Amino acid sequence: MNTDGIGTGIAKLGNVSGRNTSIYSIGRMISSGYIAISSNKVKNVEASLDDNNTMNQAIELFKSIPQSKYTYKGNQMNDGFRHLGLIAEDMPNKIYTVDNTGFPPNIYQAGIYEDRKITLLNPINFDGMENKNEIQFLYHKDNITKHIETKQFSFVDEYTILLENNIDAEDNDVFVYGTRENIPAIEKESYFELTSCIVKNLLERIEKLENEIIELKNK
Repeated sequence: MNTDGIGTGIAKLGNVSGRNTSIYSIGRMISSGYIAISSNKVKNVEASLDDNNTMNQAIELFKSIPQSKYTYKGNQMNDGFRHLGLIAEDMPNKIYTVDNTGFPPNIYQAGIYEDRKITLLNPINFDGMENKNEIQFLYHKDNITKHIETKQFSFVDEYTILLENNIDAEDNDVFVYGTRENIPAIEKESYFELTSCIVKNLLERIEKLENEIIELKNK
């Protein structure tokens, strides 16, 4: 099921018939709150991070996760900022990563549509593509931008895409986004929990050092 976001793109609601429900959003989602189940009724508590060995494990895990500076390739998700954060492919041993598929902007350019043929202005780089069996493109109809995900096409060459069927577009301008690929995602809730544990430990260490400094000054 698709539902329009508030100026943020398209959100997809999945697994509604099962116990778990997931939402995948293209672009940002706006929410007044977020609730995560965090009860010992659903979690097996193995150790407290007050234990030094357990805390040291958390610190070493946190230190092993690389940080990157990045921007988004697609303008659809590009908010104009350079971000500091995580890249799923860099996560050690795929910690906190989940399998996910979507359309990365690996074509991401305008084209001219005529009689089932899309002619691109710039060549497609096929080297980085994992899957050439499905593409996403956009066109205008009745003053609405329509998203099409189709397997009914073929790459003629690096400049040309041939559709099996005509589309009822208002004009000859289309925008080809990319092919369906594996795009790993990160469970940022888990990373947030790890980060909160590290911050708490650092605050405790700072407080201890401050008390020691006060005691030394008073001697």
